[in-house]
Amino acid sequence: MSNQSTKIAPLVRASGILPPGHGNTRDWMDSSQPYVKVFFDQHGSNLVNSPDQKTTTYVQIPSSTHAALRKATTELHSMFVKATEHVCKTPELWPAFGFPS
Repeated sequence: MSNQSTKIAPLVRASGILPPGHGNTRDWMDSSQPYVKVFFDQHGSNLVNSPDQKTTTYVQIPSSTHAALRKATTELHSMFVKATEHVCKTPELWPAFGFPS
């Protein structure tokens, strides 16, 4: 067994702005469902957890995971851009996407 300590990466919080009237899950979650009751018991019904009452933290991950996720989504976005350019430059593909020829 090693005596080296494991260094924990700093955490990154991702937050989102909730639309007006959507901060309380009781307004839109079906509380007759048993899993919703469990959710309310564990997390409460109010999703807004910031001092300004407009945002919520919905995920907390290590910064290394955040960096890997950003890299992967950047690569995925690049693939979508290249695929879109290919389709736009290839008229015989247009009908497959519902574009007029």
